[in-house]
Amino acid sequence: MENAADLVPLKAEILGLFAKKDAWISPKKVENFDALTKAPGKDFNYKIFDADHAFANPSGDRYLESAAQEANVMALKFLKKRF
Repeated sequence: MENAADLVPLKAEILGLFAKKDAWISPKKVENFDALTKAPGKDFNYKIFDADHAFANPSGDRYLESAAQEANVMALKFLKKRF
């Protein structure tokens, strides 16, 4: 996403849980998206874990338990606060 106007219809807050070593959604892309959310005043909270893509998948070889548990707690807290 490269246009802040595309975010205007969005009514929900945004939580992003990302991996620092992810080749596709890089920290730079996350930072660019964060800047993009500022123009229309959207609430974007995120964390970039020092991990690889799919770090929260316990059946994968990139699973990182500590990061996965922290991401899970963050996601549940986010959802409980809003629903």
